[in-house]
Amino acid sequence: MATLFKVVNKSATILIALLCFACSTKRNKPIESTNFQTTEIAQDVLKKTKVSLHNFSSSEKKDTFLLVLTGNSIKHATIIFKIISWDYGIIHDEKFDAMALYGYGPKKQNPDSLEIETHLIERFENFFNDKNFLTPAIKSDATYDLIYSDLISEDEWVKIKGNASSIGFIYYLWEESISWIVFSKEKGKAIVYQTCC
Repeated sequence: MATLFKVVNKSATILIALLCFACSTKRNKPIESTNFQTTEIAQDVLKKTKVSLHNFSSSEKKDTFLLVLTGNSIKHATIIFKIISWDYGIIHDEKFDAMALYGYGPKKQNPDSLEIETHLIERFENFFNDKNFLTPAIKSDATYDLIYSDLISEDEWVKIKGNASSIGFIYYLWEESISWIVFSKEKGKAIVYQTCC
């Protein structure tokens, strides 16, 4: 496992400093797009953190996207996915098994443990890729599907569609689970507006 990582000393301190930096930036000044990563291994417990700044709840001010992997091994780890808004609110908070990132995995049959872990870390590191952010969140030619009714009302969906500056984020879990989320001003948090497969 150690061969996959470069251990960064004092990673907790670094992470706190980076989050403080993100939060202390003047609200009327957007932060440049930035990514940070730390890895810590202590008492055989791995903790890997990815921090990325992106426009989401605002087209002018950047939110903090946070992904934290913790566990005794990569395959048996838990991942926490949080979005912290530019004004310090937690607008998304989700937990899933690290193996949820194995979907869309190596095409090779019966990959060994190292190949699986390498793929999981690659998916982890690319979770916040710029291509996963969509503006507008819903294309102008899209139509509401009744299968979304358990997620979002048609009125709310149409309102998002009508907002040309809305920003969506898409992410992939397991083999065929795709989720699209967008910030809802009315609810003060990210909501799922579409799923697939």
